[in-house]
Amino acid sequence: MAMGHSKWQESGTGNAPENRLSPLALQELNSRLSYTGHQLITRESDPAKYARCIERWSMAAVKPAGAVLIPESIDAISIAVHYATQKSIDLAVRGGGHSTAGSSSTDGGLLIDLGSSTRFTQVKVDKTKDHLIAGGGANWDHVDEAGFAAGLATVGGTVSDTGIGGLTLGGGYWWLSGKLGLKIDNLIAVELVTADGKVLTVSEEQNAQLFWALRGAGHNFGVAVSFTYQGHAYGTGPVSKRIAGAEGGQAYAGTLVFPVSQLSQVIAVLDRLFGVQGSLKGGTGAGRFALARSPPGGGPPDGYFFLKPKSIDESGTVRAYDACTVCFIDKEVDVV
Repeated sequence: MAMGHSKWQESGTGNAPENRLSPLALQELNSRLSYTGHQLITRESDPAKYARCIERWSMAAVKPAGAVLIPESIDAISIAVHYATQKSIDLAVRGGGHSTAGSSSTDGGLLIDLGSSTRFTQVKVDKTKDHLIAGGGANWDHVDEAGFAAGLATVGGTVSDTGIGGLTLGGGYWWLSGKLGLKIDNLIAVELVTADGKVLTVSEEQNAQLFWALRGAGHNFGVAVSFTYQGHAYGTGPVSKRIAGAEGGQAYAGTLVFPVSQLSQVIAVLDRLFGVQGSLKGGTGAGRFALARSPPGGGPPDGYFFLKPKSIDESGTVRAYDACTVCFIDKEVDVV
């Protein structure tokens, strides 16, 4: 999600009738939005699209919005946010839709769906500054693909189909956070629509106190319609700006699953590769350790996959990431 204002967060018990979007309010809002690029969808007007917009990664977070606004202009967002504030209508904002708390959903209120917007999922590259400028509804795969094409990487999500808004405004860990910092350490600016409908540029130079607050508690202050991130060149550009260990543009990732009998060996190897001593030696990798239980019938756990950078798809197009089946090791092997 791109934003969740504390006043607009749903309580989980259903919104009071006065916080819902009434037919009269819907008609008035649609009239105010008439000159802006937008779609205003209800369950009755377009059942299929409405269902897609309220779908969430967690089924427990699905709630029936009174209406869904898919904006294609900042004016549309500004008008909708200001109207919802004036009328005390419950408001939620969806980016990637992965909030398990349900903060990107509303029961009967107004949902602003940035993730279904064409404009607010676009990513542009400023090559003069190595900046990536992403719409608030973009997912990390949008950012990764745009950066990859320009020879840039940025601190982002470890899963590519999640939205950029929630992770960025909450802090944001990444594989190389030990070297490059959190997502908020690589955040240059945010374009923000506040509760009164104003559009602000928020950065170290403009609205600096608000910028400080956005970096970690950013879900409380407005709708983030765009983010500007610092990119990091790999294999191209000045050596000082390259991600160490990725010279030549090579970066690899993968997952291996071992039986529990090799737990101590695996931990020892991870500690050697990614622990304090490995970092002091200039380590350029990052590791993640997880425990999973096999299904009742035995065999490898379901749902394991990994993202393999720089693969080539069937059409011959080089892509930044490609989901691949994990290699499950069902017998003891030498862990080196």
